[in-house]
Amino acid sequence: MKHFSGGVSLLIAIVLCIGVGEIAIRTINPAPPVQFVRSQGNLNLFEHNGVPVWEEQSDNPIRYRSCATKPTANQVRIAIFGSSIFYGSSVPAEDNFSLALEGQLQERWNRPVCIVNYAQPAFAHQNKMAVAELQMGAFKPDIVLWEIWLNDYGRYVLLNDTAYNVGKLITDEDGFPFLLGLSGDTNKWLLSNSRLYEFAAFSLSEDRNRPKELDAWRTFTATHLADVPALMKTHEADVHFALCPVLHTPFQAQRETPRAEYVPVTDFLQQNQLPFVSLLDFFEGKTIEEVRIDTCCHYNSDGHAILANQFTEYFAKAYPTGP
Repeated sequence: MKHFSGGVSLLIAIVLCIGVGEIAIRTINPAPPVQFVRSQGNLNLFEHNGVPVWEEQSDNPIRYRSCATKPTANQVRIAIFGSSIFYGSSVPAEDNFSLALEGQLQERWNRPVCIVNYAQPAFAHQNKMAVAELQMGAFKPDIVLWEIWLNDYGRYVLLNDTAYNVGKLITDEDGFPFLLGLSGDTNKWLLSNSRLYEFAAFSLSEDRNRPKELDAWRTFTATHLADVPALMKTHEADVHFALCPVLHTPFQAQRETPRAEYVPVTDFLQQNQLPFVSLLDFFEGKTIEEVRIDTCCHYNSDGHAILANQFTEYFAKAYPTGP
């Protein structure tokens, strides 16, 4: 009986500890240590061909353009696909570079121009491709501006109302991180219903044997980047790529020592004669402090104004009278 009562006491203690941990996690509400997006507020989360996609259900002027639904004669249409950088996180929507770019190109080409910015925070390459597949046929752009960023080789999975970036984690056969050998429906149920298990699974499942960053980018470039020009060719659109710098290292230092991750990308673009620009070239004479809103990669309103001016010159040079 003593062994039995001792076992019961241990079980009760374990259950109590788990319960206290669950309550603590839900009270403190720490974010899982990976990129994730939850469907809440005005954010709509869904899947396209197995890829999680999210979009605002609002009248954000960079995305919802009246010119897109009411085309005029001789109109030039430009689509932008990207992440939070081109979306303009933490910057007023009216300061986003895409709005100013539309007006400036219209003046330069003396033709109506319509720019729709499909960028969304946290998008990786797979998410941008999914949105492009959904929108290219409807919008029918003449030109596509495609953002390249260090998050591109990430991989999201959708579970109920949350998309998780599991690109750096050990996952089960369904694509989700797991603990204690649990997988399948049991693992998904725990991830869905226990914030404690969710936090632990995403914290303790890092794949320490995953390929190094440069190797991951080589693989990504070799296996996925070609999907972009192939899709654009199908829709008879010109695509231009923009490589985004980090904003914690001075621009000049990045010019002198280019990021290794972008080397296979630029090699691929050059070999395939695909036009691209490094945004480093846009900020000649500027410091990172003058144009950034954080130390990651996001520009302040002045930075967006520079992007608009520089992209105007870039496209005006590529298409002197428009495409």
